[in-house]
Amino acid sequence: MTSSDRAPYTWRAEQPAASARWSLFLLALAALTSALIFVRMPGQPLSLAPLIVFAAWRFLPLLGEKADQKMFLGFIFLCFAVDDMSQVPWGREIDILTEDLGVILFKSYGLTGMEFFAIGFSLWLILVRSKAQLLYWVRQNIITVIALSSAIFIASTIAGMYGLASGANVQTYLIQTRFLHILPFWTFIGFVLLRDHRYAEQVILWITVMVTLKSAQAIGVYLMHRDVFKLSEYLVDHYFSAFSVVAMVALTRYLWVTRSWPIKLLCALSALTVLTTYVLNDRRTSYVGFALAFFMLPGLIPTAWLRRLLPKLLIAGGVGALFVGATWNMPAPIGFIGATVRSFGSEDGSEGPSYRDLENANLFAAASSSPLTGIGYGKEFTETYPMPDISFVYERYRMLPHNLFLASWGFGGPLTVAATSLIFISLIWMAGLLLRASDRAPVFFPGLIALFYALQYFSYTFGDIGLQINRNQMLAGFFLGGCFRLLQTYLPREEI
Repeated sequence: MTSSDRAPYTWRAEQPAASARWSLFLLALAALTSALIFVRMPGQPLSLAPLIVFAAWRFLPLLGEKADQKMFLGFIFLCFAVDDMSQVPWGREIDILTEDLGVILFKSYGLTGMEFFAIGFSLWLILVRSKAQLLYWVRQNIITVIALSSAIFIASTIAGMYGLASGANVQTYLIQTRFLHILPFWTFIGFVLLRDHRYAEQVILWITVMVTLKSAQAIGVYLMHRDVFKLSEYLVDHYFSAFSVVAMVALTRYLWVTRSWPIKLLCALSALTVLTTYVLNDRRTSYVGFALAFFMLPGLIPTAWLRRLLPKLLIAGGVGALFVGATWNMPAPIGFIGATVRSFGSEDGSEGPSYRDLENANLFAAASSSPLTGIGYGKEFTETYPMPDISFVYERYRMLPHNLFLASWGFGGPLTVAATSLIFISLIWMAGLLLRASDRAPVFFPGLIALFYALQYFSYTFGDIGLQINRNQMLAGFFLGGCFRLLQTYLPREEI
């Protein structure tokens, strides 16, 4: 790492502050401009842009050398403090303040607040760098990881052009590929910010703190509205379970390594809070992703570590097996593992194929009908195998099916499904390399979290529209670019 790379922007701490009169004049000008934009476009977040620019000019120098990293930590706080209103958090009958505040990041005005941040922050990271810093990124192969994260957008765009040329609908095409363009921006941000393992640990800590606080909020909401949640599909939203897995894995590690008993107690209580919400949220997709990562982990950690941990892993596995066996026929939440396994394939009753089976069969049929190109984005798949009509709750069910992995094949053909696969393969591979190198470099924790989140992301993409979610894209891109940067920083080239 060079000294030039550690300086994230061109402000100088010794630069004299602007005069109070000049600052006041610019503030008034920014406020007036914002007001004029608001009058012309009421309700549009663009009206805040002049004030945001003024605040950045006035206060960024106060953040010091690591301004970019501190800004992203603040954004992480905001991301997990408010709810993704597009995912109908807390069910359809409960409306709370954190859901209302979700308009800041998740309401689309052509672009969502998260997209505005990713694009604007990326441009700022480039503009404030020197030429030497940009060349340093090139030497660390930034082009490779950006190209990797762009592949799915490029492939889907090609498939979309084919679809439009063969009679597809433009609006349907844009809905189907809604957030694929933003993954390269998050990947770039992850590459730039994760220039050392300590910052990775800070990001994981903030995510863990925020998910724990949100879990406590969820338990409170549940206790106040138990009658509502008896009929609800989930507690917070579908994807909160993926973030809960990150927090539970992090809390387990904190509990393991800390020597302070007060901190151990705090971690244990926090883990119990997150686990309770995780079970109440009841996302089978997340359970599958967690199990996949858990069983992959022993094959990825250094051999010497595995030998030391094997007795404890066997004991934990035995206790877990006894618990599952004893509670297999019990109802959830105590017997949630057995109840979850029994529920797969029985969404529409015990007779005949389930809705998901029919949906997947139709996607396979779409892929078979156009094996070289896919049917093209901008179209709905044909119900070769008739499905229940769920348009009264989800009108896009034939254009955005649950299994977006198979959909990328059916709509986009082999090129798009290969590009989609590349994201997961690369992230899991890089997480594995970090874990393997843990006996020589301080990269175990980011590798561990990246592995568990990668399998969450894959499971949700395979089973629950995971590519269409803003926060999913943010963490996937951040870990993709960040793990790549850590590998470039800590491992010799020949080991990558």
